[in-house]
Amino acid sequence: AAEKLVREASSIDADAIETQRNEVLDALNALTGLGKGEKLEIERILKPLRDLISEKRESSLLTLSDDDRQSLQQLKEVLSQRKERRQEIKAQIDQLRKSAGMSGLDFEQAMNFNMQVASEKERLEKVNAGILEIEQKIAKLSKR
Repeated sequence: AAEKLVREASSIDADAIETQRNEVLDALNALTGLGKGEKLEIERILKPLRDLISEKRESSLLTLSDDDRQSLQQLKEVLSQRKERRQEIKAQIDQLRKSAGMSGLDFEQAMNFNMQVASEKERLEKVNAGILEIEQKIAKLSKR
């Protein structure tokens, strides 16, 4: 169900994606037979949806109005959302690094943590680029 949602997400609006994502996460939390590794894998599969939801909402905010003042406020909201997402990603990277640094991990687990850190770093770079873009748009609108 998680993989199907990720595949079909681009054609669904942000609220519907978020609702379906939350349903999958609630079902995941309700399952008691899954191991921690299996739950982490499903959560990893769903992680891109969070970014997609934010991007869809940001896009809709940016296209609401041509009025400069309203656009500036919208850009500030988008910037705030992206900065919040950046903090969440940084916290996740720190948590993964701590987990990877634990002694007793076998080679496969260590590699899995390293892959997750690399994936999170890619997300962080994308968010940082988005923040820079929004800051430039705000500066351009502010100079008018």
